[in-house]
Amino acid sequence: MKRSNLRCLVHTGFAVSCLVASLSAAAVVIGRRSVDDDPNGNVVNALMNGFRFYADGLSARYIDRANQGVAPATGQTWRAFEQRMIGSTFVTLLYTYQSADGVSRSRTYYAMSGSRGSVDSRAETLLTPDLPDWLDPWPGEVMATSQDGANSRVPWQMPMIRPEAPWDLQDAEMKAVRTLETDLRDGTVEKGGLATVFVSGPLCLACDQALNNFANAYELSLVANENVWGGSQASALFHGKQMAYLATVRSSLIGRERFRPSHAPPARGKVPDMCVAGRPVVSFPLAVRPSTHSALVTLIRAYARTKGDASYVLSGSDESYARWVLVDPSSPYSEPAERDLSSMNDAVRLAAQLLAIEGRVPGQRELSLRKQRELGFTKSRPWTDVDDYYGPPINTYRGVPSHTKAGVHANIVIGVRDMVGHDYPAIGALYAVAAQLLREKLDATPVAEQRRLGLRPEVLQGLVSTPREWRPTEFDRQYLAILLDGAMREWDIGAPHNNTLPRLPVALRIGRMAAAYRDQQPFDVDPCLNARDHDPATAGKGGGDPRPLCFNDATDRAVYAWFVDELHREMAPRRPSEIGDPHREKIAGPFRYTQFAERSLGGASLHAAVRKEVVEMKIVNRLVADGDLSYAASLPVIRRAVNLMQAKGN
Repeated sequence: MKRSNLRCLVHTGFAVSCLVASLSAAAVVIGRRSVDDDPNGNVVNALMNGFRFYADGLSARYIDRANQGVAPATGQTWRAFEQRMIGSTFVTLLYTYQSADGVSRSRTYYAMSGSRGSVDSRAETLLTPDLPDWLDPWPGEVMATSQDGANSRVPWQMPMIRPEAPWDLQDAEMKAVRTLETDLRDGTVEKGGLATVFVSGPLCLACDQALNNFANAYELSLVANENVWGGSQASALFHGKQMAYLATVRSSLIGRERFRPSHAPPARGKVPDMCVAGRPVVSFPLAVRPSTHSALVTLIRAYARTKGDASYVLSGSDESYARWVLVDPSSPYSEPAERDLSSMNDAVRLAAQLLAIEGRVPGQRELSLRKQRELGFTKSRPWTDVDDYYGPPINTYRGVPSHTKAGVHANIVIGVRDMVGHDYPAIGALYAVAAQLLREKLDATPVAEQRRLGLRPEVLQGLVSTPREWRPTEFDRQYLAILLDGAMREWDIGAPHNNTLPRLPVALRIGRMAAAYRDQQPFDVDPCLNARDHDPATAGKGGGDPRPLCFNDATDRAVYAWFVDELHREMAPRRPSEIGDPHREKIAGPFRYTQFAERSLGGASLHAAVRKEVVEMKIVNRLVADGDLSYAASLPVIRRAVNLMQAKGN
């Protein structure tokens, strides 16, 4: 099948969204799709185009050098060449955009990962400065290379490489994006286009946030397709085509002509119009991103503008801040500590002015309390920590305080509960918060703009008006799952609800919603003395304690930690009767390839999502995209957060 015949990519279990190349510069659609099956071979063909781009030139160079006697072809040199070609990551980035003359144009970027080497390994042997002399690019095709990051607006955790490495040693994803970024800055291509990224393996650890940041910084839309390793159909097909190609090269070590094997994938050529596989995730671009309601974002922004660096966030850790905020940081029920604040400085004054709402400038104490709330150090005791939104008799029901703090519409709570069932409070919370986020985006977006921005109101059809009749399709469930996944990768909070405090960050909203669902069920032993206080004799203490928490008296971050553990239990079959259970598969399946999946970067990364260091990394990424902080200044913050996640096995 030729590339010109590519159509919408269809994958069982995934809905398909067709996005036109002439998307407005005001739209940013960010999605991620993990490809395990590729029945039509479209994704594999795109990846093979990238592989062939490099393999053609590298094979020709290998053959010529062998015949010239420069580098004899031996079993050892061939095995090293073959292993490197099989083990490298290849990226194909197709960028389509509308030029100033109204004509739809496209440009394709091909990247290959560089060898990171070790103290004992030799220098890079493939991606050397002479490689472009051996490549045979077609019109509109570009070899993506490492770029000077000094002027980049895309923070990226650099791989650890040999300091004496000679040339081009970066992740393939980074090369492709940074090369496109250079073209965008130089005016070679226009902003507001659509970037479709195909990666031959799982995305690198820092890539999710970096791709999100890139789309926001340059007002374009992006969908990433990553090839799943470990025996998937797509991975096996791609590997098989690679091996067939290399086997042909192995048997063709004759002559010095440019080599094109007879057993080859579809020829590279004109870039076709393409549809994007995977459900889009809507994120606010710079042009329309609303003013933040986050005190933490505003404080970090103010310090960055005042000092020109990220020293404010690097001055303390999550543990040190917890010790300052709480009387007993080891307890999920700790009371807040009373602390004196330092003198108000220029950065704090600027933050207060930036956060002013309707002319009211918050004071230093209010900024501090709001920062504590955003990082999860407050509780949901009725009716001091949360407002009595419903009044009697509803306010007497257990779970209402957590539900109120989660900020989810009551009918969404009911509709999701009836769809998911009572046995899965954590999975139910994922759907409920995702539906609420979609509702908030719809309310904030003019109807005429919703479809263009990828917002689909039909997903919520009937959920608010007749919640017990809501029956989301597989398409709807997948859409909500990836929308929530995208929301977790940035850091911001919603606007105030009913003129009260701003909403919680997404992660904490999910935790509180899960607690509300769990509180609707009976307990074998009640962990609470009353609606406000835990029972020291029966309440769980978090960590390895299997007993349930008294959720109203627990801090938001303690509730979130419980949610992560509960989610992992619900995502994995706990009883023989659950293995192959169609209902459980139906509700858990859409989250298989998101950060909420047990086998994904989930684990420690999901646990760490509310750590101060990880939150600050997400905020700093945004500030670099907004132009408030340099890329170089962001690197220590990014490395610190990534190292924390890696330390726990990620």
